[in-house]
Amino acid sequence: MLAQIEGHMAEQERVAVHWRNCFSQLAALANGAIDGVPRMLSEAESSLFFFNPPSEVKIFIEHCKGLVAEMKSMIARARNG
Repeated sequence: MLAQIEGHMAEQERVAVHWRNCFSQLAALANGAIDGVPRMLSEAESSLFFFNPPSEVKIFIEHCKGLVAEMKSMIARARNG
């Protein structure tokens, strides 16, 4: 019985390590994906004043700004536990 429990605990630890590694890889991917986006988004937004883009472009930029803010918030919460 004790051997079964130890085996189960070892398996649970392997599963936890697997998911921790998966989350770390996902966080690294997300960080990489949004690494240059804030700068590019700021540049795109500043060009709105010089050009008269369609409202769809303005909406898209606002949507991107919201997504970046949400991703940063999610990553911060995940890091803080």
